[in-house]
Amino acid sequence: MTIGRSESELIRMYLESRTVGCPACNHNLRGATGEACPECGTALRLNLNAGMRGIGPWLTGLLAVALPMGFSLIFGLIGAIGGWRAWKLQGQSTYISPWAPQDWKTVGIFAGEAVVCAILLTWVVRRRGRVMERPRIEQWVRAAGLAVFMAVLQVGVLYLWVEMQM
Repeated sequence: MTIGRSESELIRMYLESRTVGCPACNHNLRGATGEACPECGTALRLNLNAGMRGIGPWLTGLLAVALPMGFSLIFGLIGAIGGWRAWKLQGQSTYISPWAPQDWKTVGIFAGEAVVCAILLTWVVRRRGRVMERPRIEQWVRAAGLAVFMAVLQVGVLYLWVEMQM
């Protein structure tokens, strides 16, 4: 039985025969002997069903980045199709296209936003463990800050796109 054993000893016993990644850096903890990850120093704890507990702030940040990324990919694709059609059919008198040659600028603007979103999305996914270790209020403040940043970025991109269309 495990009565009277320290948490450090229980962690060591749990990790001696299991391949488990650190919640912060995903370093393999098999055989780890301390109460912290040897790679990044994150405190280790044994929890039951703790994987999905308190995921709200992280999920808010994830969606704050993923939704604008999808939006920019759709608009970029529409611009690419329109630009391709205008280029392909340029000079044909019977074709009336709602697409102007500046649609390639649309592709550039929205592709740039998609790249920024992809970088941020990768960062949010990789930092999940570290975010979950922070106090709850700090998690929500960070998620709200990311949502505000993404809203400002989206408004800025749309403003740039509208100004370019005129």
